[in-house]
Amino acid sequence: MNLFRSQNLALLVTCLCSKQLLCRGDGTERTEEGECKDPSNIRVVSEEELSGKVSKLGDEIWLAVLGEVYDVSAGSEYYAGEDGYGVFAGRDCSLAFVTGEFTLEECAKSLDELTAKQLVSLDQWKSFYVKHDKYEFIGLLEGRYYDKEGNPTTEMENVKEKIASVPRKKPAEGKS
Repeated sequence: MNLFRSQNLALLVTCLCSKQLLCRGDGTERTEEGECKDPSNIRVVSEEELSGKVSKLGDEIWLAVLGEVYDVSAGSEYYAGEDGYGVFAGRDCSLAFVTGEFTLEECAKSLDELTAKQLVSLDQWKSFYVKHDKYEFIGLLEGRYYDKEGNPTTEMENVKEKIASVPRKKPAEGKS
């Protein structure tokens, strides 16, 4: 593995994801801080593989948000079928999480027109899947946001920069 990939994956572990995300379910050893000791074990999923995870006859249901793939089979009542959230199954429909337009056309669109605040909202949706007890992180989707080795693409770097540009609210100070 080249050093560039190793550095990008380490950055991904610490900056983009919760500490449990990249190790959940794969038995990877963690540091005391909860980070994966070997982030090179991150699986890279092809669009072809993801597209097959749409629960035909009770099979797995996977979706991707911002290029992170999750198994949402435990929520089949929401994600199975062709209506509503079913559009998320087997693809990355990041834009639809923000616009609420659950169509294949919306799923195919880029995030270029979203404001930084809208991207923060999208990042919060990703956090929903990260923190959900029943949904398991599978890996990174090769394509728009990650390359075949799991490195962030230019588009993902731009998304991260926009998200980072939004000022965060400071926690309320305790009353004296």
